[in-house]
Amino acid sequence: TEEIQPEEVYLSVPPEVVMNVDSARASAPLNEFVGAVSRSRDGAFFILLMHLLHERFVLGESSKYWPYLRLLPTLEEIHPPITYDGHEMALLDGSDLKASIKRMDKLVGRHWDGLKQFASTVSPIFAESGGLSEAQFRWAHYILDSRCIWWGGGRHLVPLLDLINCNEGPDPTRIHSTNLDDAGTNALTKADRHYPKGSQLFENYGQPNHTYLQYHGFVLDSNTHDCTMFSIEVNQADVRRLNGDSSIIRRRMREGGFNSGIQTFCVGGGGKTLEDDARLRAWLAIKFGHEGSDYSDVVDDFKGLVEERLSLYPDPNTYDDAMQGHVALKLVGQEKAMLNTLLTTMA
Repeated sequence: TEEIQPEEVYLSVPPEVVMNVDSARASAPLNEFVGAVSRSRDGAFFILLMHLLHERFVLGESSKYWPYLRLLPTLEEIHPPITYDGHEMALLDGSDLKASIKRMDKLVGRHWDGLKQFASTVSPIFAESGGLSEAQFRWAHYILDSRCIWWGGGRHLVPLLDLINCNEGPDPTRIHSTNLDDAGTNALTKADRHYPKGSQLFENYGQPNHTYLQYHGFVLDSNTHDCTMFSIEVNQADVRRLNGDSSIIRRRMREGGFNSGIQTFCVGGGGKTLEDDARLRAWLAIKFGHEGSDYSDVVDDFKGLVEERLSLYPDPNTYDDAMQGHVALKLVGQEKAMLNTLLTTMA
């Protein structure tokens, strides 16, 4: 690259090379499918998904998007957690990311099953290529989940931009954004830092490492936005603690704006502390039956939960050298470090 100054536009992408719902609607082979799914809740997602699948697996090298499509990696090349086997998933024992990955896998499965109701409009699209396989569907689903750039309330697949690696700049609060130019046509991305001539470009997406691992297959060594995903459930044991009166818990949940018995928080690292997080304190007060939700009311309960979580993580020393460098163990190590630091602040 040439030298780039902070906030200088380094990438301007014209609309004709961007894949989105608009370009999908302009693709004649998708017309019947678009008409069938447009009113469904996830219609826009499925329209772009089918667009990607058609261009990649039916048109292939004849697609005008082929220079971009041929660069998209396979799931085998990325090896994201959604493709982990049981042994690899066990590396995430103790981490709430494990349950999140399983939920994501089930969602993809439901989407695949849900597509069957539109079979009459899907089959003609892939007649030339021998039909649509679940493996192809899962690949495209992951590409949209991990590589779409958002603007104007919609997903966009943007050549070159999604190939820029992630890293924080000198100002970690400066988060990536892509916006249309004043004419509303080209998608513009500005540099978040100074880049000397010939240096590698980066974007800071401002996410915790568990998000990076689940959707992109990597974690950052240095990430000021990192935190530990921490889910806390109000269960039957908590109801029994309140003499079996679940109506008390339901009332307090409504009053607190909680609509589910499981709440997830971002704790440690760059997340909020217990002192700063009024919502976390309120949830702990409900779970443990405290009238008040001040720090002193719930700190011991939260310490107990953190200590319990730490006991659930795998011991990395039990794995051979080949597994020691696995990214899942790296994430677990980061979470353990954040939670141990969090404990010291509550001592």
